[in-house]
Amino acid sequence: MSYKDYTDGVWEVQTAEKDSKCPAKHIVTFTGPETQVILHCNEETPYSDGEYKSASDTIESMEYVIRMMKGGPKPQIEFALRSSAVAASWTAEDQASWREPEDG
Repeated sequence: MSYKDYTDGVWEVQTAEKDSKCPAKHIVTFTGPETQVILHCNEETPYSDGEYKSASDTIESMEYVIRMMKGGPKPQIEFALRSSAVAASWTAEDQASWREPEDG
């Protein structure tokens, strides 16, 4: 996995906790260099900039950690706040890097 796996994806939030700043059905994208990753949620930037960590294949800031989830039919990412009394995590699925099988 690489930073490109994050930036090439168009991630749709599948599940989100009630107080999440990025609710279900919103589109998540990533821009910027690996040292200053900007997380966009429906064109807004509700979280602080992060940094891509190649050793763990995560995007991290003082506020959150985003990691790739393995094992599903489509790539997924998981967002979790580092520490908070508020439950605000979400999971998003890549809508760009795969195609449905064609009939016939």
